[in-house]
Amino acid sequence: MAGDGDLRAFFETLPLGFYVIDGGGRIADANHHGHTSLGYTRAELLQLGVADITQDLDHATVRKRSRVKPALPPTCLMRHKSGALHPVDAHFEVRAVDGHDTLFLLTQEPDAANPAQLRLRRLTKLYQALSEINQAIVRMEDETRLFPLVCQVAVDLGGMKMAWIGRPSADGARLEPAMAYGSGTAYLDGIELPLASRQPGPAATAWQEARNVIINDFQASAATRPWHEAAARYGWNSSGSFPILRGGRPFALLGVYHERVGAFDEAAIALLDEMARDIAFALDNFDRAREHGKAIAALRVSEEKFSKIFHNSPNPISISRLADGVVLEANEAFMRATGRGRDEVVGRSTLDLGLWAQPEERQAIVAQLRAHERVLNREVIFLTAAGAQPFLVSAELIALGEESCVVIVAQDISSLKQALAALHDQKQFLDSILEHEPECVKVVAPNGELLQMNRAGLAMLEIHSIEEARRVGLTGFIAPQHRKPFAEFHQRVCAGESGTLEFLVRGKNGTDRWLETHAAPLRNAYGNITGLLGITRDVTAKKRSEELIWRQANFDLLTGLPNRFMFHERLEHEIRNTQRSGKMLALIFLDLDDFKAVNDTLGHATGDRVLIDAAQRIASCVRTSDTVARLGGDEFTVILPQLHDTTDVDRIAAAIIARLKEPFAPAEDHGAIFLSASAGITVYPADGRDADSLLKNADQAMYAAKQRGRNRFSYFTPALQVQAQARQELLGDLRRALATGQLALHFQPIVDLADGRLVKAEALLRWQHPERGLISAGEFIPLAEETGLILPLGEFVFQEATRWASRWAALRPQGLQVGVNISPAQLHSDALDLDAWFARLAQLGLPGTCLVAEITESVLLEADMDVAEKLARLRAAGLQMAIDDFGTGYSALSYLKHFPVEYLKIDQTFVRDLETDAHDRALSDAIIVMAHRLGLKVIAEGVETEAQRSLLAAAGCDYGQGYLFSRPVPGEEFEALLKNP
Repeated sequence: MAGDGDLRAFFETLPLGFYVIDGGGRIADANHHGHTSLGYTRAELLQLGVADITQDLDHATVRKRSRVKPALPPTCLMRHKSGALHPVDAHFEVRAVDGHDTLFLLTQEPDAANPAQLRLRRLTKLYQALSEINQAIVRMEDETRLFPLVCQVAVDLGGMKMAWIGRPSADGARLEPAMAYGSGTAYLDGIELPLASRQPGPAATAWQEARNVIINDFQASAATRPWHEAAARYGWNSSGSFPILRGGRPFALLGVYHERVGAFDEAAIALLDEMARDIAFALDNFDRAREHGKAIAALRVSEEKFSKIFHNSPNPISISRLADGVVLEANEAFMRATGRGRDEVVGRSTLDLGLWAQPEERQAIVAQLRAHERVLNREVIFLTAAGAQPFLVSAELIALGEESCVVIVAQDISSLKQALAALHDQKQFLDSILEHEPECVKVVAPNGELLQMNRAGLAMLEIHSIEEARRVGLTGFIAPQHRKPFAEFHQRVCAGESGTLEFLVRGKNGTDRWLETHAAPLRNAYGNITGLLGITRDVTAKKRSEELIWRQANFDLLTGLPNRFMFHERLEHEIRNTQRSGKMLALIFLDLDDFKAVNDTLGHATGDRVLIDAAQRIASCVRTSDTVARLGGDEFTVILPQLHDTTDVDRIAAAIIARLKEPFAPAEDHGAIFLSASAGITVYPADGRDADSLLKNADQAMYAAKQRGRNRFSYFTPALQVQAQARQELLGDLRRALATGQLALHFQPIVDLADGRLVKAEALLRWQHPERGLISAGEFIPLAEETGLILPLGEFVFQEATRWASRWAALRPQGLQVGVNISPAQLHSDALDLDAWFARLAQLGLPGTCLVAEITESVLLEADMDVAEKLARLRAAGLQMAIDDFGTGYSALSYLKHFPVEYLKIDQTFVRDLETDAHDRALSDAIIVMAHRLGLKVIAEGVETEAQRSLLAAAGCDYGQGYLFSRPVPGEEFEALLKNP
């Protein structure tokens, strides 16, 4: 390439990869697309070998494959500089250059990147193969040439890797290969394909059942297990077996193999099926030709007999010498046609009589008679007494004595031709309309016999001729449940009505279609109904669309269970049934415990698999008459109708709870997942008279089960209703508290234990209820987190804390840190606007270091990417981080290595008994030592006595917070503490 400038420029502009590999497997040259598509410069690529840029090809393998000429280029994996692999279509060629073998490699991005193009290419090849076979069938006179041609065309033009034709053995016990072509024909050597096996392979199944058998994943199919090893050796990944019929019965089998998994889609199968049918048609044609020959022989005998009584024939008949055309005998019809007497005709040549409008016609007939001894139905023009008229002539060569003579029988077809011409014009006109009509047009007799059907109708029934439809009968294609409505519809139309009917049919190949037919009666000239005319269209797509819309509206797309909408319909239906029967109905409301952690830690795909498994487990515990539904998320319901008592309810609820506690293993890359479930149960009519009441009360019972420790079920009681109502009232009051200024921040000092200085403060939210007085944060914060109110509450805390911090900055120029508690629900919410927080700090002129973000250990242990990013942004803005209530819930401390934490706040449960409990004192000391080793400061919460302060200071604790120093106080009082430390 380097020596020819024009050629070099051409290859440099090619959008294909081009590589030159020397005899040692080193890359000697490459064009621009070749090295850039792999991420190399040309210089880098020329330092590599062919094995460095391919996944599974070394130099020797490439050279070996390059000598094979496949119908389609093979596919190999190319390795990018980054290590990524991508498939390409590869073309190999080995040429001698300067006496050495040199490999030329051309790569092209495969059509697999565009499945539509790949499918089009495969179908185009199959269309070519089908066309070639059909053209050959038209030309072929000897059936022995048919099967070799079919195998060759299927491989060379159809894209198959190997094709073979099988025929039954002499005893009919097995299939034996009769012809094969393509790569891997050795696979058929000694192959055993018994036809009477209990577990027949694809080929035997196709033969026995006279149907196509498609294996789209050869290596995964149990039906092909005996041949997996051989198929892998020859690179076959899918196969098709197509029976070839002769006289309506299996005669041979066409087997084809392809290197791709899933190569036989619906269109490819249809083309190969049509190929098999066309072959069967050709075989039947050969049989019909033989029968036709027998019929001709019988006709010759019949004509010899007929010639003895030709004088009585109404058609002109003459006997003349073959050599000169002299008439030896003629019947009366001949005399009448020519307008001559017998004396004028006999003894004279037909040419002399001027009978032939075109004398060469007689010469052609004579020549044909000499060659074949017979002429049948040849149309000629005779000059008769009435003028030039068309006649249909049949001639037979006979021997009279030692002389060759010709018997000519002529039929005047002038009237017939005129009538046929008129009928032909009308038929062509009507046929053109029918055959080009995209919808089915059919004519049916009153007795149900099919009289006419166009091509579109035959296609809907998957048949090729109206005779086939007549043999089966129209009702034979109609689904059993629609046959009676169809018969009644037919009777109404034959009685004079017009109408429309939808019904389901199954085609000959097994395809189900929904059809919509519009039918009207047909009347003759006297007004009598002689049949019906039907116009039918395929409405399968519409029906499937309607069914899909219905399923999407009524069923959960993930689990396939009824959704909330259908659940309500079923529940209301069962309530009505229960009212009539007087029995009981129970409703179970289920919620998976801690399911959110699965989504947060393992991803939603794993969570979806858990939900699918959970749905199946729940369904396995109930009766067929019960209804399992998914309301959304991890919430499920079970309707148990027609109960005598609650014994079955307890058993089913306990079984469901037990099944859901079993480990989930949704994927190989995750270990077992352990979950549990909480369930609430309501009973009709005791716990509610309508669906909404039952569901609401079951939800409350489920919530009570969670409060009692989860992994259990709880029945609804009136007390739960009271609790739920109180909870709703508290939630309503909390919403009003935000709007009416009932919330305020109190600040609790944090002092340096070494010198007693007030150095920090924790901002604590307080709610002064106008009727209930001061409500503790422990009572309303969990409610706020459940309902989403924690977000506006958190925003209020941040705004107030920064307002006071800005005010106190003048009193403490050296800085005063204010701790702000941030809820896990805030960090997990997309609504948390950190940009607004940073803008607030900038507006007040506050550095981020004036705030400490106080979070719990669980936030860091369960931090996903989104939470980690938010914490990182807070740290980048200068905020420090404190772990609140340290040591109360988790023992894993590895998170301290991954997140920048400045403070550990020892929970007050460790501080409370420091004076009397050596164990608590040891734990506190250990926490302090560990924190200092990690470079962290320690704040002790709940310090209430001087003795506690002394013990903590002696242990090296940095800061203290508690009633010993001050209770949480309003901002104004805290400001006074700052002014008078």
